[in-house]
Amino acid sequence: CYRSQGCKKMKILIVDDEEDIVRSVVKAILNRRGDSYVSIVAADGYEAMDHLKSKTISLIILDINMRNMDGVEVCKRISTDSKLNTIPIIISSGNLSTNDEEKLKILGVQHFLRKPYTIEQLLEKVDTVIDQSQEVATFATCMNCVEGRVQLPIIHWIKQNYKVDFVDMITDVGIVNKIANKDIDMSLLLPSMDVSVDVN
Repeated sequence: CYRSQGCKKMKILIVDDEEDIVRSVVKAILNRRGDSYVSIVAADGYEAMDHLKSKTISLIILDINMRNMDGVEVCKRISTDSKLNTIPIIISSGNLSTNDEEKLKILGVQHFLRKPYTIEQLLEKVDTVIDQSQEVATFATCMNCVEGRVQLPIIHWIKQNYKVDFVDMITDVGIVNKIANKDIDMSLLLPSMDVSVDVN
């Protein structure tokens, strides 16, 4: 829907203290996907957190090495905030250490884009992550809409399984097409995902 006429544009927060990089990213997104995305810029982690608290953000493109609050700290704060921790994050960095990457994965970050990158690589990554987030949101709605019978920490589980094969899996089982079906036996579906569930 987000690429169709009449749909509300999705806000992408770009956090980077290198002004020339930020400008090129904003220009790329607006020029190629101006009908779908709106870009918002933050120069450091503090400014990013202010935007996140005051706006509805659909995706964060985040640098790691920044003055003031760095990218790892931003991810820590996002991961502990229930209002923010479902927002997908793309880490954009040219010198990400193995240690930092492991820390970020523990915090739920699954997407990385190494500098320098082309406009095409950027747009492909953004489109892929947005598409996945839409699938995940639909799935989460389904998991919680079956007359309240499913009690599940779904957001945490989705964050830990936020990857392409997960999206493929939920598409394969046809879950997206069965949202209105109140006879779905979730107790049969969830064990295949290694998820424990309390069905009343």
